[in-house]
Formats: sequence, C-alpha cells, structure tokens
Amino acid sequence: MGGTEIAIVGLIISAGAAVYQGVQAMGQAEIMEAGYREQQDIAKLQAIQEANDRRERLRMILASQAAVAASSGIQLDASRSFLAAKKAEIEAADRDVRNIQLFGASQQRQFGIAAKGASASGTASLYGGFLSAGGSLLSGGVDIYKSRTPSKNIFSGGGPEPQQLRGV
Repeated sequence: MGGTEIAIVGLIISAGAAVYQGVQAMGQAEIMEAGYREQQDIAKLQAIQEANDRRERLRMILASQAAVAASSGIQLDASRSFLAAKKAEIEAADRDVRNIQLFGASQQRQFGIAAKGASASGTASLYGGFLSAGGSLLSGGVDIYKSRTPSKNIFSGGGPEPQQLRGV
C-alpha cells in the first residue's frame, strides 16, 4: 500500500470518526431531552397533587371548624366571626393553590426549555459531525491531489520565489 492509499484510508477513518462522534452526541442529547421531558411531566403531576392536597386540607379545616361551632351551639350562617374565619381560610387556600399551580407551570417551562436546548444541541452535534467529515474529506482530497499532480504554479514550489522574480 502506497502513501496515497494510506492517506485515503486515513481520510476515511477521520471522516467516519467525525460522523460517529456526531451520532453519539446526538444520542446523548436525545437521552437528556427524554429526561427533561420526564421531569416536565413529573412537575405537572406534582403541582396537581399538591393543589389537590391543599384543597383537601381546606375541606378538613372547614369541616372541623363547622363541627366545633355546631358543638358549641353556634349557628353557622349567623355567626360573623365563623363566616369571616371561613372566608379567610378559603382565600388563603385559593392563594396557596394558585401559587402551587404557578410554581408547577414555571418548573414545566424550565424543563421544556432544557429539553428543547438538548434537542438543538444534539442536532447541531450531528450536523457538525457530518460537516467535519466533509471538511476532512475535501481538505485531504485536495492534499492528495496536489501531491500527485505536478504543480504549474510558480509560487508553490514549482519555480523561483517571488523575491527572485523582482531581482531582489
């Protein structure tokens, strides 16, 4: 096997390695994207569960307050303090539920953005691998062509240097 053939084999191996690296990076990015999507789903489910838990606590608190008031002989619809306490508890629970939902939506957005970033990174890596392989093949091909073709350019070692032409 001559020098040219060895150079060609080297180019092919280099190009193949670049493509392989791009494919591997794409695979890693897909794994990361899937993980972020899973985290996004978990964040949504957690927010739903936490909001449901808060609503259930509200229901239990209101039931407990009603039981205490009824056992004390207080008429629930007539007691201003009971109605005010009930209203305050409902408003606090509503604020808590809204905050839980907002936090869950924020986490979902963050994981969605991270998933899109991982996907874009993988695509860029794949394209980069192919472009790198193409660049290696083109550059190496030119070098091989130059080494096998006699130069007709006087400035590439085929003739006098530019200083010699000017009489320097």
